[in-house]
Amino acid sequence: MIPSTPSIGISIATKNRWEDVEYTLDHLKAQGLDSLETILLDDGSPTPAPSHFAAKFPWVKFVRYETSQGQSRQRNRIAEMLSTPFVLQLDDDSSPIAGDLGKAVAWMNDHPQVCSLAFRISFRDEKISPDLAPSAPFPAKFFVGCATLLKKDLFLALGGYEGRFGYAAEESDFCFRAIQQGYEIYAYHDVVIEHRVSKAERPAGKRTQEIIRNSMLMCLWYYPFPMSYMRALPFVFNRLLKDAYLRAHWPKMFIGAFQGLICYFTWPHQKKRLSWEQYRKWQAARYP
Repeated sequence: MIPSTPSIGISIATKNRWEDVEYTLDHLKAQGLDSLETILLDDGSPTPAPSHFAAKFPWVKFVRYETSQGQSRQRNRIAEMLSTPFVLQLDDDSSPIAGDLGKAVAWMNDHPQVCSLAFRISFRDEKISPDLAPSAPFPAKFFVGCATLLKKDLFLALGGYEGRFGYAAEESDFCFRAIQQGYEIYAYHDVVIEHRVSKAERPAGKRTQEIIRNSMLMCLWYYPFPMSYMRALPFVFNRLLKDAYLRAHWPKMFIGAFQGLICYFTWPHQKKRLSWEQYRKWQAARYP
């Protein structure tokens, strides 16, 4: 059982992965988290949620969109629908396995400048001791969407996620905007989220294209000049060398890079570059 608090609402957006969803909801119930307000939003799955889900998971509010709007937009909508001051954002294939969520909320309440917590992520079959030694939270560059706690009103006031992204970098975009407004992102490893990384088929080529496009936009939108161009231009070649998953779809990498440049000049936006002071502070932070 994971200690929690009714001030947390659980957000899960999904598309066509009902086996993963059932496992996640079963696990939440087993951990005693079925007392929390939970919204699961179906982003246009070809097949709606199985008919037995409503009876099996009565505490979950199921919401369905017939047409896919993308994960970023749907996560924003879930945050708007939840009545709780905190949002535990999960993927349909992630769930808490250790830690005290109530203590995480208390820590955030004591640190009003912190807008989000990046929880520790444990991947499928990784062994985690149930008796974790407490560790001090520390500044992080960003959080990962499958394992984060957000202050709902602040998340929405800062604009939530960039809805045009589809997949990838929406968390980084939000973190940059939060930093510019004087807020911070912290890693909180006393709570562990298991990310099983669904075995369901994923459109790898499309994901690769969006990862490159959105990551290039992060450089061009937010890095100070001239660092923005120094990082963006060789970015795709660095990823070719370092990331085998993306390298397997290298034509899509170059398409994504071209799209990133086009979107930089054509997407209406109000993004502002970090100051050099903000950039150095962000660079000094650690990854989750």
